Amino acid sequence: MALITKKRTRKTIRDKAKIHDQVDATFFSFLDMAGNRYLQIDTYGREERVIPNKISQSFQIDREAALFLIELLQREFQE
Repeated sequence: MALITKKRTRKTIRDKAKIHDQVDATFFSFLDMAGNRYLQIDTYGREERVIPNKISQSFQIDREAALFLIELLQREFQE
C-alpha cells in the first residue's frame, strides 16, 4: 500500500507506454484520528491469479493530493 501526496509527486518522461489490462477496483474514504479524510483505491488483478479476488495493489490520497489530481486530470484531458 502507498500514500500518494502532492509533495512527493512529480512529472516524468517515458519513451514508451502501454495500455495495461483492465482489472476490477474498489474505493472507499475514511477519516484518521485527527479527522483528515483519505481516499483508498484497491485493485484486484487478473481473474486467472493464483488467489482470485485478492487485493493486488492499493493506494491512498489525502485531500491535498486529491485537489492536485483533479487539477492534473482537467489539464491532461482537456480537449
